[in-house]
Amino acid sequence: MNMLVKTERRGRIAIVTLNRPERLNAVCFPLRQELMVALQQANADPAVGAIVLTGSGRGFCSGQDLSEAESTTLDHVSRLFNHQRGMYVGIRDLTKGCVAAVNGPAVGEGLNLALCADLRVGHPNLQVGLPEVRMGQPNLLGAYLLSLHGGYGLAREMALTGELIEAPRAYDLGLLSILVPEEEVLPRAIAEAQKLADLPPLAISLTKRRFRDATQQGFDAASDASVRAAVEGFSHGEPQVAMRRFLQAHGKVQAA
Repeated sequence: MNMLVKTERRGRIAIVTLNRPERLNAVCFPLRQELMVALQQANADPAVGAIVLTGSGRGFCSGQDLSEAESTTLDHVSRLFNHQRGMYVGIRDLTKGCVAAVNGPAVGEGLNLALCADLRVGHPNLQVGLPEVRMGQPNLLGAYLLSLHGGYGLAREMALTGELIEAPRAYDLGLLSILVPEEEVLPRAIAEAQKLADLPPLAISLTKRRFRDATQQGFDAASDASVRAAVEGFSHGEPQVAMRRFLQAHGKVQAA
């Protein structure tokens, strides 16, 4: 059975890799579940000093699996969006440093994942964004996470237009921490994770806890609003229509 999330060790660094390269690592229910388990295991392992999160193939994460979302019934919309929330909580609750090696496009859920990490290493040729609105879905939680890094105005722009931005602009705006040539993304992310692993672990944990606590109220409010908006949207039928049109036009190509 092909694992949707793989974990390997490089010394004291755990590399957690999203493993759906044929779908640009689009996030489905089983992948979320495997990712949460992998993160918990790495965080609990005393031999692991820090974690790198990356994607296999040419993409970091293309976001929500539209096939799964389009087929979701109204009765299960809350379950789907609360499961997404649990995945982000899995990163936010890490007591060890976490570096996202953004090796390709990071959009929708993919950008959300990267923004939950402590640092993000990318390359100049990738794009990031919140395109859900084009599929009839607001990414309210993503907009909140983005506002913590790039400010309210940028979050509003990206959430409302659904447009992707190039990596150099994302770096200038603070969405990416480090830009390196494409082939250096993972090695640099491992190096940055090693720096975090070499620091006193309690100081790292306490600092991360403070950042998490300071943003918890906003995170919870945005998560709850996301569920309410999803239920309202799916009740109206707009997301299903938009996603169905996209899937019919593009087949298995993942873009949000």
